[in-house]
Amino acid sequence: MTNKQEYSFFQDKKVIVTGGAGFIGSHLVKKLVLLGSKVTILDNFSRGSQDTLKEILSNIKLINTDLRDENKSQKYFDNQEIVFNLAALNTGVDYDLGRTEVMFEDNMLLQMMPLRMAKKSNSVKKFIQVSSASVYSSNAMDNQVPTPEDADISNPEPSKLGYALAKKMGENLASWYNENTSLDTYSVRFINVYGENDNFDDKGHFIPVMVRKFIEAKKKVNIFGSGNQKRSFMHVEDAVSALLTVAEKGVPGEVYNVDSNNEKSIKEVVNLINDYFSSKELILNFDRSKPEGSKRRMLDSSKLKKLGWIPKVGFEDGLNKTVKDIEGRI
Repeated sequence: MTNKQEYSFFQDKKVIVTGGAGFIGSHLVKKLVLLGSKVTILDNFSRGSQDTLKEILSNIKLINTDLRDENKSQKYFDNQEIVFNLAALNTGVDYDLGRTEVMFEDNMLLQMMPLRMAKKSNSVKKFIQVSSASVYSSNAMDNQVPTPEDADISNPEPSKLGYALAKKMGENLASWYNENTSLDTYSVRFINVYGENDNFDDKGHFIPVMVRKFIEAKKKVNIFGSGNQKRSFMHVEDAVSALLTVAEKGVPGEVYNVDSNNEKSIKEVVNLINDYFSSKELILNFDRSKPEGSKRRMLDSSKLKKLGWIPKVGFEDGLNKTVKDIEGRI
């Protein structure tokens, strides 16, 4: 993925990773430790787990705190230099439905409070706000492929509306802090990230949840939508290298799309997983009565690539690693 010499910028840097016990956060923390950073994780462990970090626990500070509570969490930002804000409540479409208000409220606070505490610390110089492709309107995603950063975000995708609105406002807040304070901020919009150690329960993302369904199924697997909708999927290793690239080389105030452009239809992904479990001879049921979101979702990452970022993990290789990982944890 990366090498230590390439990211020497992070040697001895004091870095906070909010949500660092979670899926993407834990992978980022491991890489930062390898690069010689002094890492502090702030997490409430509502989704993340200390188990994902057991091999590096002696090399990090792991703090259980509620980032929505400034009085409890402010002290942890003092004397730090860089913040990667990965704290979020991010679930699959099927879980999001009917929970718009909760998804917005929790995620808005997790976008706002770390920014405020980073500024109040007077020591944090760089703040990386992790956003999402969900901020784009369905029309932009369907008609501007790959979708650039300046595409329409006035009406985010309805299937993840609460989460998307919070992320959109988080970007706006980061931009305001960049323009009006001494804090340099950067926002990154991730496409669908998958990989090892992701949650596979009912709140999980599409790929890990689908793999779990195949493992548990006896006769049939149910899938939301027609399966014709297309999505780009990015392995977590490439997501981590993108975060490091933006933190080191990004332009303050900018928004960066992050996508490895591995576009597949949902049906293609399901069939690849089905091939892995072919001995079970399962029936695939695509439920067209369920929402499936935008027809396509793929981002234009050319601005990030100009900074030197190159995605390296092919989809089938990454998927096989993910399936084996989930098999080993169920």
